Amino acid sequence: TSAWAGLHYFASRKGGKGFHLNHDAVLTWPEGNGWLMNRLREPVANYIQSQCLASRVQVNKQEVSVLYFNETENQFEEIIAQKVIMATPQFINRYLLGDAARTDYGAFEYAPWMVANLTVNADLHEKRGEPLAWDNVVYGSNSLGYVNAMHQHLASASPKNVITYYKPLSEYPYSASRQQLQKQTWENWLPLILEDLKRPHPQLKEHLEEVSVWHWGHGMISPRPGFMASDVRRMAQRPLADKIFFAHSDLSGISIFEEAFYWGTKVANEMVSAS
Repeated sequence: TSAWAGLHYFASRKGGKGFHLNHDAVLTWPEGNGWLMNRLREPVANYIQSQCLASRVQVNKQEVSVLYFNETENQFEEIIAQKVIMATPQFINRYLLGDAARTDYGAFEYAPWMVANLTVNADLHEKRGEPLAWDNVVYGSNSLGYVNAMHQHLASASPKNVITYYKPLSEYPYSASRQQLQKQTWENWLPLILEDLKRPHPQLKEHLEEVSVWHWGHGMISPRPGFMASDVRRMAQRPLADKIFFAHSDLSGISIFEEAFYWGTKVANEMVSAS
């Protein structure tokens, strides 16, 4: 991973004093980014068509054709639009655009992840007695640690708690790591997770009620050295024939909500201006 990208992520995003906020304030909700998603969805809820899977996006003369499978109707359908925004990652765009794809999508690399949610029926404390923090890193571990998923809940006490554990399979090449991920099962992961977490929480296993494991084959964009300043990244940001516009956090090389929001608003304004 690019050291420059890492420094940019951690050191360059300290916001100034906002209209209602101090410089060190944070905005958080019990639902996490789900709260933001719901607020963005509310004004356009009637226009969202779900249970559909796009299979092709292409420019036809002065229009854009979007072919998709409507699961509810069990049939393929087509939308003809003047312009389209593709808010999809580049490893998806390369297939949707087909022959119209015009950049080296192989340069966009995504590390696979394993994410586990552990439900416990008691408060967890570290070996030295400190209460469970929001974001936690196990010293010397090759995982990214875990978060207290209940940290933002307003209730002062809860009979149960959920911690979310993150494990990237960052061995290169990522294609081999994805193949390794496909072979892993819940039974394979459980002892590895518990072995890692028993160091800060020796009592975890006796209070454990449930463990849910999820595999992300393309967890998030991995900014390898040279990618941030590459022509490939810049080319992928450009609209196609001023008809198809692109908006996804991986165009920034860093997968965070702020970058996704930036690209969505930027591209929407560009599309309107090009009308």
